[in-house]
Amino acid sequence: WLLLVDLVAFFIRRTPTARWFNCTRALACTIAKDLPSLGRRATAFLAALSTCSFLAMKNSTQLARTIAEFPDPALRAPCNDVTEFDASLAALCADCFSAMYASGGVGIAAPQIGVPARLFVYNTDPTAPGGLDKLGERVVANPKILKYSEATEVGVEGSLSLRAECCGGDVCRAASIEVEYQDVSGETHKKTLRGFEAAVFQHKYDHTVGVLHVDRLSAADRTRIQPYLDA
Repeated sequence: WLLLVDLVAFFIRRTPTARWFNCTRALACTIAKDLPSLGRRATAFLAALSTCSFLAMKNSTQLARTIAEFPDPALRAPCNDVTEFDASLAALCADCFSAMYASGGVGIAAPQIGVPARLFVYNTDPTAPGGLDKLGERVVANPKILKYSEATEVGVEGSLSLRAECCGGDVCRAASIEVEYQDVSGETHKKTLRGFEAAVFQHKYDHTVGVLHVDRLSAADRTRIQPYLDA
């Protein structure tokens, strides 16, 4: 049974949902601990297989675009302002959200799916229950950061475009920011963002100007991950 689980894992690892498979396998084996030996193995396999099948199906229907992987030039390319707020933009935003959710992220910028536009989407609470997850969705076109707080916060950041866990590291960001942007309809918003949402906004804003989180790592962290970037 466990051999079959590992065979399933081989194929599931090829998708952006791979990280969830490892969690599922561990959870299934934990749930099955108190069962008789045969039942334990069967339960672990069935639980892992059913979840992997669901995630693979979800990924195949949601992931409309491929996420650019470092060092893809698209991640450094100049981006254009969004000028047309129409059905095509709405479709692009839907693709962004689909890629973001399918990959287990909290935000994604248009350059990360190969579109050189000053546009990103995010949701700081994508696992909220009862449909509340949709309330956190934000579409950000033509973003501006008007003011950075003097206070800063350091947090661990990674990227959907640098999937290796080893490429994460501490990044220092302003604790709060004043921002201006347009939504999918072209309406202008001015807000003050704080904490995690402020960090997500700054991270995604960086993508629209060709900056990656690895550019902001400390010298020690950059030296640590450089071999993986060069691979």
